[in-house]
Amino acid sequence: EMLHAGVDYAVPVGTDVRAAQRGTIAKVGEDARSGRFVVIDHGAGVRTTYCHLSAIHVARGETVASGAIFAASGN
Repeated sequence: EMLHAGVDYAVPVGTDVRAAQRGTIAKVGEDARSGRFVVIDHGAGVRTTYCHLSAIHVARGETVASGAIFAASGN
């Protein structure tokens, strides 16, 4: 396992994932380390990354409001 500087939250699979702050979807992808993931660009050099998602409801370039549901948690 690889350590990271992020915070892992234990929630049931399928729990709504909400944007921490208004922003633009900078990246949507999937890889072996993060599973399905979304990166939101909030401006001023601030980005949040959400990993291990079971479903993603947004596409690159879309804007999300603060608190908007954009994904579902995975395992």
